[in-house]
Amino acid sequence: MSASKSAARSWLRRGAVLSISAIAGLGALVITPNGPSAPSAAPHDPEALQKAMKDPVEARDFCELGREMLFPITDPGNQVAAQDLFYEAIERDPLEACGYAGLAHSLATISLLVPDGLAQNAVISDAQLAAEEAVRLNPISGWSHSAAAWTSFAAGDTVGAITQSGMAERLSPSDGNVLDFHALTLVLAGKYVSAFEVSNPERMTQKQGDRRADQNLHGAASFHLGLYSEAIATLEHKVTIDQHASDMALVYLSASYAALERLDRAEDYAEQLMEAAPDYPVDDALTRLYRRPGAAEEVLSQLQRAGWQAPAS
Repeated sequence: MSASKSAARSWLRRGAVLSISAIAGLGALVITPNGPSAPSAAPHDPEALQKAMKDPVEARDFCELGREMLFPITDPGNQVAAQDLFYEAIERDPLEACGYAGLAHSLATISLLVPDGLAQNAVISDAQLAAEEAVRLNPISGWSHSAAAWTSFAAGDTVGAITQSGMAERLSPSDGNVLDFHALTLVLAGKYVSAFEVSNPERMTQKQGDRRADQNLHGAASFHLGLYSEAIATLEHKVTIDQHASDMALVYLSASYAALERLDRAEDYAEQLMEAAPDYPVDDALTRLYRRPGAAEEVLSQLQRAGWQAPAS
């Protein structure tokens, strides 16, 4: 691949690319021929984003900022913002693997939300190209192998994804982003004990690549293991720290309280979810993401007991 900046962008932005119109955190995804539009959902840290765009920062700085926007994975606006940062990182240094790996993660995530068909196949193909380039440029980087693993998961190779994600963890055991994607892969694959261990919020990580989703993932793994009280404690601690509950945190909080027959609290969280994201198709999102048969229904059945109703189609 050419080292020129223009070649880096044209190599990745071939054909149709994704634009997202976010609807309450989970948007309708539309293929357009003119490149990505501005994200309709606010990026994770808009002040940091604005500062990065103005300052003469290096490729790695753009990549690190993009990595901070990859969670929650069900927020398409964040994914689009992250992709623009990763493209910028690639343009600034086409021989640095971080931007390609980040782009692969984001594209693979988008492919899990896009309806099945040609659009999904095109996004997965681009994610695979970016992941392959990341591994080629830095084959001993856990972040590069995490990209390849998450792309494999999105493409349907769950076993291969778990294996390579484990390799990524061994290569970069203190990279919070690597650990979060490994835990996410394990949760969605139904490997709850391993996910519970990997997502342990007490696990030490390096400052750069701080963890964004560990407590949410720990809560989800705890729910599926029947550790409902631990799921609640972990998720409510996360909400207290962030002073905000993500849609998925509300989902697992409501489901966990319902499983404990504390329907009053379960109903409170279900109501918060429906008020915060009335159009958020939790049932569709969980069905698309989980690979273990019955896993989505375990959550949805408790959520429905709490009074959650799917948005009208």
